[in-house]
Amino acid sequence: MNDMNDPSSNDSDNQTILDRIDEIQTTLSHIYAVADLLSSSLLDPLEKDTLPLLGNLIKKFLYDSCTTLTQIHKEICRNYPDI
Repeated sequence: MNDMNDPSSNDSDNQTILDRIDEIQTTLSHIYAVADLLSSSLLDPLEKDTLPLLGNLIKKFLYDSCTTLTQIHKEICRNYPDI
């Protein structure tokens, strides 16, 4: 457990949070790439009706998630410029 009075402990926690946000953004971008493939036209004709819709919904969700994470990241950097 980190000592709340130790500034280096808080810096470490903040950097860990930023690192986790970066990892999540990377994972979401990989999932987005898969969703992009799902929504492509390289699909079997029987799948062309449903998979593109699924792919587009996944892409929308991931885009919104990445946008939110980017805003969180900016807020952390703005509020804690020392990290």
